[in-house]
Amino acid sequence: MKASSVIAGALFVAAVLSCLSAQPEQPARSRDLWNSAFSKARPSRSGTGGAAVRTEVRPAEALVGLTIWRLRPASPADAPGVKILVHEPERTREFTPERVGVGTPLGEGSRVRLSIESARSGYLYVISYEKYADGSRGDPYLIFPTERIRGGDNQVHPGRVVGIPAWDDRPPYLTLRRSRPEHIAEVLMVLIAPKPLPGLPLERNATKLGAQQLGDWERRWGAPADMLDTAGGTGTPITGVESEAAAGMQLLHSDDPLPQTLYRVKVRPASPFLITTDLKVIP
Repeated sequence: MKASSVIAGALFVAAVLSCLSAQPEQPARSRDLWNSAFSKARPSRSGTGGAAVRTEVRPAEALVGLTIWRLRPASPADAPGVKILVHEPERTREFTPERVGVGTPLGEGSRVRLSIESARSGYLYVISYEKYADGSRGDPYLIFPTERIRGGDNQVHPGRVVGIPAWDDRPPYLTLRRSRPEHIAEVLMVLIAPKPLPGLPLERNATKLGAQQLGDWERRWGAPADMLDTAGGTGTPITGVESEAAAGMQLLHSDDPLPQTLYRVKVRPASPFLITTDLKVIP
């Protein structure tokens, strides 16, 4: 695995897709309960000016929201506030992020962005590594936090969205690529801890981790997760508030759109938890 933000980001994208496609659909009652719990954890709007009013709501279970945004060429019908202006070597182009649903294949070369939100306060870490045809692993990399995204501030709480990559990155998207032909799967780990993990370096780009350290995290904090996909969200363009939230300009409120996918983890409030997923690499 190469230690570049683009390659590491591709691992992140592929692994998220694996988790989305591998989990069964939940019944409508579960959908309503999960959505309600996630929305109530977010700040509400005040009666004047729409400012956020935070109240501490602790869901009985940990809920994590993930949204994959596939970038397509912008059209005149798209709202101006949701377009991304990208300065490429050959020309300047406009793209519009739209939601990717469960099981949607993303071919090599696809441009994507990611949003992550937690219904519990804590600190977010994202790790990825490659899996090869003989069952071996590539080197694990910490792909978030990095200095490029919010200066390395990885604190999460309800309504606070982490967008990957940073909006001012060049380019502000990740490109899916395979590192070599025998690279058959991606593995993603999303770790949320109540306190910052000690001893982790903060670099501008992805940081290589030790296999022993990662194995210890897996043994101590690995947790199974159920998945719920937002009905009707596939293909929906990003909204202005979602775009601003991913850029760190505002919080999402209880009446704003939910993430495309919610993950539910049964874990004690004071314990870190680690969600691991994998999928076959798309040629």
